[in-house]
Amino acid sequence: MEKWKCDVQEQRDVYRLLHEAFSAIQQGEKAIQALVRLLKLYSENEGVEAKSDAHICVISHIAHPKIFVMDHLLDLHPIRALDGQLSHELLQIFVDGDLNDYIEFYNNNADFVEKLAVTHEENLRKMRLLTLASMSQDCNEIEFSQLVNKIEPCN
Repeated sequence: MEKWKCDVQEQRDVYRLLHEAFSAIQQGEKAIQALVRLLKLYSENEGVEAKSDAHICVISHIAHPKIFVMDHLLDLHPIRALDGQLSHELLQIFVDGDLNDYIEFYNNNADFVEKLAVTHEENLRKMRLLTLASMSQDCNEIEFSQLVNKIEPCN
């Protein structure tokens, strides 16, 4: 971009087009990378301008089956601008919540979740894996009953 001497808006346009192009050819990881680079171009004062792109970025990360680390998104100004919205709350759950947090969110916001590009079942699967990873990070041994309670709670 520096070689082309693109201003910030031109860079944003290029990254937005890259995101769309990679999405169209089923290159999800590259599409997400383009979207994150786009969001990094927004300053704190401009974060509100990119709420739509930020929402797409959050949902794309959650929906991608191979992406489990999402805490870096919370540092992006457009993502911060989503604070108070359901997509930001859902991201917070995938960053530092557990399966019970997700189930509670889903029970209160099923209409929102059902409209996303990812199914509730896929979210449950990912949250089970994230919950298991979180549990294993905190201790060397996990009792089977404790594991079952955390990854197979009663709805």
